[in-house]
Amino acid sequence: MYNGRESVLDLLNIGFLVEIWPVHTTLELFACVMVVMRASTGMAGIFNNYSGSGLAGKIYCKVVDSGTLIGIGIYGGRVSVIVHTMYCYWKIVYPIHHRKHYRRWMIYVGIILPWLVGTAVKMALALATTGIVDGACRPRAYVQTVSAFKVYAVLVCTFCTLYCIL
Repeated sequence: MYNGRESVLDLLNIGFLVEIWPVHTTLELFACVMVVMRASTGMAGIFNNYSGSGLAGKIYCKVVDSGTLIGIGIYGGRVSVIVHTMYCYWKIVYPIHHRKHYRRWMIYVGIILPWLVGTAVKMALALATTGIVDGACRPRAYVQTVSAFKVYAVLVCTFCTLYCIL
């Protein structure tokens, strides 16, 4: 029953969805644009050979050619679905706790968290394991130092553990 204190969106239980769905849509759109960009530069043959390309070539290899930006969008989209699912679970299963403890800043955390998680996971793996070898970009197949391998191993183990739990 509507008592004047709750908005219509709260009554329909879609208030958080209306505020969080643009994040998921934006992340997926970002991934699609990166797929098109990567495919178009690949067809044009812009970076078939990275010999002598310098810093710009290294950045392009690690960020675009290795699929890191695509992974950020896709992984962030998954995280945004998880955030929304956890919010709905909290609101439906524990409605009194939700009414007492829900704050507006939680929406902002739900909006920024998928971007941060996607960037942290995908960029850490790309920076540790992507490199230019013999003039070709080798994504996720090249470990520069022993410490980079340790970071990579910890991230892979953490990712696999979280993936099995979720």
